[in-house]
Amino acid sequence: MKTQLLPLLVCLTGGAAFAQSTSAIAYEYGTFNLSFDSLPDNKHIDHEGAYIRTWRKEKGQWLADIAFMRPFGNMTLVAETDTKK
Repeated sequence: MKTQLLPLLVCLTGGAAFAQSTSAIAYEYGTFNLSFDSLPDNKHIDHEGAYIRTWRKEKGQWLADIAFMRPFGNMTLVAETDTKK
């Protein structure tokens, strides 16, 4: 079975970033736009939401540690599941 990868576009709009000069942890937050075409109907899906990402400093370099993204409002499911029994 061949897996088909979908083109996925994520645009982050920076809101703010915070770090203390003595700290090895920082965070940033802002909004995002996620868009892709679903399979098999090729329906275009667009979601906007908010994100927060934490960074940690290791050996003098800032590394992305963890990120959370949450769409605004209710998400529409790409595929519906038949719940009839």
